[in-house]
Amino acid sequence: MKSISQITLTFGVAVIFAAGGYLLGKKQSTTSTPFKQDETSATVREKLPISSRRTLSKAVDVKEIRERLENEKNPLARFNLVLENLEDWIDKNPVDALNWLASQPPTLRRNEVMRMALAQFAQNDAKGAAAWAAGNLTGIDLNNALIAIASAWARQDGKQAATWFMSQPATPERDAALETIIFNWASNDSAAALKYLTENPNISELAPTLRKAALAGWAKSEPEAAVAVSFELSKTNRDPAQFANTLANW
Repeated sequence: MKSISQITLTFGVAVIFAAGGYLLGKKQSTTSTPFKQDETSATVREKLPISSRRTLSKAVDVKEIRERLENEKNPLARFNLVLENLEDWIDKNPVDALNWLASQPPTLRRNEVMRMALAQFAQNDAKGAAAWAAGNLTGIDLNNALIAIASAWARQDGKQAATWFMSQPATPERDAALETIIFNWASNDSAAALKYLTENPNISELAPTLRKAALAGWAKSEPEAAVAVSFELSKTNRDPAQFANTLANW
């Protein structure tokens, strides 16, 4: 199993590249804010005592951890205790771990540990992580979490990820996650991603946006083919911005 620091670094990179990749030639939405991480996970972990930097997995008794956290009144010591057991806690009961973190005062440290926990949860169960985030986070925290989860999920199973998000209520955060999925899916399998868009009647108003995302993702792996197709589609759909966006991702 990857270490927490490796997972959370991937999680942060996913947010940055997934949220911004295909937007290079597109005007930034007024409903979203660029991801800005307060501290890197490595920085947080390096500030902890050596004893708190987990390297080996060990069995975790969730009930015991809860009791120890309840009895520990020092905030720093409490989060050190969480980090000592986070990997196994997430493996054993990710919802319990995230619920506990969500119940804590919203500090930079709490937010960073929550990102770490969500990153590992998404690696193990992307659907479960997305469902928890959608039910417990709001605003920019929800937006960034869903984008990172969507990016990882798209690499695992783009169709499954897109289908699940399409089944969720339409919100700006949901739509941003869908764009991320299509972008990453098309980067790896453009034919499958574009076929999904043409065969799915539920995308309706999102069709132009998701088509731009797919062509931009395709341009990352096969730029000449993507640009040629985008040029023809832009003429058919009278959408020159689509072609410009594809070119910007070459």
